[in-house]
Amino acid sequence: MVRVGTTPAVARAAWYDRNPTNYAYAYFGIVAPHGATQRISYTVPSGKKAIVELLETYIKRVTAATAPDTAQAYWQGTLTGATNLLQNVELLSIENTPAQGMSKNMGATITVNAGEFLTLYTVDASTGGTIRYGSSIKLSVFDA
Repeated sequence: MVRVGTTPAVARAAWYDRNPTNYAYAYFGIVAPHGATQRISYTVPSGKKAIVELLETYIKRVTAATAPDTAQAYWQGTLTGATNLLQNVELLSIENTPAQGMSKNMGATITVNAGEFLTLYTVDASTGGTIRYGSSIKLSVFDA
């Protein structure tokens, strides 16, 4: 039998079958007031894509501030050339009692392409006191 036209295309493997590698990063610390400080950064390598499977962040006041102000832990993503806020966890200045805290988490919602990156920052504009920060991210990186 003679066929006319193109040969059928071979189906491409699903993302989880294209040389997957798992990465997990975490930051935990009790920190005094400070300006915006980078804690974690991940850039997707050339020829790869990543899926963020889990992203969780918390902050909790450990000791009261002398002059309370906002404290934050936030993830930014530089995706398609623009910097976007992906997750923001904050304590307001009125939340100055030890053990007050906030947490957020998200799962499997972000695809990150080659050359794009994710960064965790912390900041505390208070005077005095300390904040406990914690954040973790799990990624699956695969051939694009």
